[in-house]
Amino acid sequence: MPSDQHIPSKGGRLKLQGKGRIPVRRALVAGTTAVAGMLAVVSLAWACTAPVGGTFYIDGTSAKTVARGTTISAFATGAEPGFPYQLVIGDPNGPSQHVTHACMDVLFRVSSTLRYANEQGVLPRTTGPAGNASTPTGTYQLCFRSTGSEVGTGAATITLV
Repeated sequence: MPSDQHIPSKGGRLKLQGKGRIPVRRALVAGTTAVAGMLAVVSLAWACTAPVGGTFYIDGTSAKTVARGTTISAFATGAEPGFPYQLVIGDPNGPSQHVTHACMDVLFRVSSTLRYANEQGVLPRTTGPAGNASTPTGTYQLCFRSTGSEVGTGAATITLV
């Protein structure tokens, strides 16, 4: 093996195939960063809907009991800017069984209007019906679910009667 390939030398530097020297620390940081980046992409593709921020009714509360079809209004804080969101009712006991994830199983789309968070992560007031006559009664999650990624705002509670 030639002496100039992948051999540590004085001063903590690597000489790679005669093309110059790269500091060992820089090589380790670059390699670690590349591996971390790949793991992040893989974990996002596999992950459930990650909750970010919080969803609140327009009066600032995070829980309501309403009749199906009643008009509700909500906003969110802490949302990821740049992603399109829709206000939805999610079933925490749906097929995925991800109770702690934000509206993983969408039961009803309260509003199909796409909303985008501002730089502070605020999603504006969004209004729509709390289900319809065919929506089962019960306790559900209300959140803004991103249509562009597996992200949703932390859920408020909605009980439909």
